[in-house]
Amino acid sequence: MTSTPENKTTSTHAPQSVFGLIPTLKRISKSRSAFFGMVVVLMLFLTAGLASFISPHDKAMQYRSAVKVPPMTRIPWSEINAEFEGVPAGQFQPARSNLFVLGTDKFGRDILSRILYGAQISLIVGVLAEVIALLIGVTIGAMAGYFGGLLDSLLMRLTDTFFAFPSLLLAIGILAVFEKPGLFTVFVALGVVGWTSIARMVRGTVLSVKEDDFVEAARAVGASDSRIILRHILPNSLAPIIVVGTLGVASNILSEAGLSFLGLGVQPPTPSWGIMLAEGRNLIQSSPWICIFPGLAILFTVLGFNLLGDGLRDALDPRLKVQ
Repeated sequence: MTSTPENKTTSTHAPQSVFGLIPTLKRISKSRSAFFGMVVVLMLFLTAGLASFISPHDKAMQYRSAVKVPPMTRIPWSEINAEFEGVPAGQFQPARSNLFVLGTDKFGRDILSRILYGAQISLIVGVLAEVIALLIGVTIGAMAGYFGGLLDSLLMRLTDTFFAFPSLLLAIGILAVFEKPGLFTVFVALGVVGWTSIARMVRGTVLSVKEDDFVEAARAVGASDSRIILRHILPNSLAPIIVVGTLGVASNILSEAGLSFLGLGVQPPTPSWGIMLAEGRNLIQSSPWICIFPGLAILFTVLGFNLLGDGLRDALDPRLKVQ
């Protein structure tokens, strides 16, 4: 946190400037693991955003002449073009390459293209689910920490009740309420079950920040409780919220893959890394690449977010120094 010369006693919780992002990035770059995580996350967002432009094949196109071909297989253009016969114009994108870099699955679909489009699903679910979790967790944690008393006890007992259930089982129970599982139901379910740790962390942070002098000064000039929470306490609690949110995205991506693997998440033929693992699990011996590459995508994505979260914790916590 940046310090203010006017009040040295409250430097730990002094509001950060937008330009404080630059020193934070410099501190992250000093850690190789954190820098690696940041590069992985940036590449993930970049490839997901440009999937429709860089994918060599349509994500749903089935090449009957190229079923379960191994990586780096090149198919003659005449056979690839033949797959478009009888396909309505505009329904599929024409192939940009006759090389299947990561091979094809049991339906003859290009694995690389489906991984690129699957990154979009993972990011959408991971980010939106974490936004929902943050909205719920920050609200409950801030109210419990600031007002205290009976409200604090009731909200924390509610948090403990949700926390007592295994998150994946609770998400499956919430998904069972909906008639048909899908993208919307997945990130709603994960958001509803992922707020408990956020609420506890925010409550502890608010309990510490609300005793600082600048909060007492705001209260003395007649600022309302909502203004104190939104304008003074929460902005000075952003550092741990950002860290927990980053780590939560990784957890949501892993949970989405697990739900899709079980058939309770995103439904085929939508490309999801969990679905790709489920479709290739019975072919692990004969065609291992069908499972290996989606699994590696999940591994590096979750690892990247976790390393970035650890780097942000070290960079934003004034008590820690990145060597």
